[in-house]
Amino acid sequence: MGQGQHALGQVAQLARSELVSEAAAQAGRDPLRRDMIAGAVISFLLIVATFVVFMVGLRQINDARDAQESLDQANRYVQATLRGVGELILAEGATAQVKALLASIKAGDDALNNLSKRLPGEAAEQHFNSKIAPAWLNMRERLTPLAAQRGINAGAADVMTFYGKLLSNAETFEADFAVINQAIVE
Repeated sequence: MGQGQHALGQVAQLARSELVSEAAAQAGRDPLRRDMIAGAVISFLLIVATFVVFMVGLRQINDARDAQESLDQANRYVQATLRGVGELILAEGATAQVKALLASIKAGDDALNNLSKRLPGEAAEQHFNSKIAPAWLNMRERLTPLAAQRGINAGAADVMTFYGKLLSNAETFEADFAVINQAIVE
């Protein structure tokens, strides 16, 4: 019986050692599994964060592009309006030039309104509202009566003085548009 018990004891000890090593192996696998899951979650979160940063950056680039396009369009229509005044004076108030000037003024209104919605920041908005918008309104107010006149005398001193003042406004617009452009670029 001694040998039977001894053999039984050895089997029990062997079974215990196998259970202990299996438990140790299981315990070793669980932390590894947890670490793998944690690594996968962290990797996923990094990918999501990278995607969010990319999307925010892409939106900022698109907003800046839209603002730049609006600024370019506003500048073109202000210049077209000034050219329209020159053509109106040279054509001495011809109907076609009056229509073209009025169309340029309307397009300028639309372009400046569009630009005002796309300005990049408070400083650009303040500059637009304090400089560009009032200058445009002033120019429009002065151009509307001119467009209504018939028989404009291109050689008249008052007409040329009026046109000279408008052209000096063009330089002011250029400087003000440059300030807005700088805000967009930054």
